[in-house]
This record gives sequence, structure tokens and C-alpha cells, in this order.
Amino acid sequence: MSFKVLSIENFPSVEIHQFPSSVEETIMWLNELDQLLIEGVPFVLVYPVFDPIKFMAIDEKVSQESRKKTILWLKSQRALFEEKCKGILLQLKPDGSDAELVEGQRKQVETVYRVPAKVLYPEQDQTILVNELLS
Repeated sequence: MSFKVLSIENFPSVEIHQFPSSVEETIMWLNELDQLLIEGVPFVLVYPVFDPIKFMAIDEKVSQESRKKTILWLKSQRALFEEKCKGILLQLKPDGSDAELVEGQRKQVETVYRVPAKVLYPEQDQTILVNELLS
């Protein structure tokens, strides 16, 4: 399977190229996560920099349907996801100006996914944080 939403180029860092903005992209993302879970090797999911403009442009009906699919997927894959996804990194803008917003999202991400989440500050080394989450 070739990945389109996720990048496994720097595995065990699994980077989301661009967060899904349609139901079709959400389904593709969940299918790619399924593939990672089937492989059975622990990984860390790395979110892209949050783009509030793009987020606000998503149709509310599409957003709700995508969230519903994600929640149903999480319910069915919860135990395996918690076992294999050792954490989620949330990236900041290069100038770190969105730190407060992303720190707030971190708590929500931990609540939804039930795995540790860390904020990747511009001066931090992603590899070090990934290794911390994997250990």
C-alpha cells in the first residue's frame, strides 16, 4: 500500500503530510493507520503545523462526518492503537507563535486518542522526542 496522507519515510516517526480535510481523505488516513497497526511495529504520529484558516474552511457537515468516522474507528481499534502508537507530536509554527493554542490542543489529543502527546517546539529535536515516547 502506498501512503498518501501519512509519510513513513522517517519511521518510527509517522508524519501526517496534511491533516485530512474531506471524508475521503479521512477514510484514506484511517486505512493507512490500519496498515501501520497490521505491521505491528510501534510508532509515533507527528501532526503537521495547525492551520486555522484551512481548518475553518472545512464544511461543517464534512467535519462532523469525518469526526464520526474517526471516533468509530478509534472505538474499534482503541486497544491496538494504544499499544502501537506510542504518542503524538504536535508541531508549532517555526516562530512558535501558536504555542498556547497547540498546548491547549495537546490535552484534547490525549483525551481523544488516549496516548501521550507532546508539543514539538522549533528548537527541539524531533528524533529525541520520538525516542522518549517510544521508550
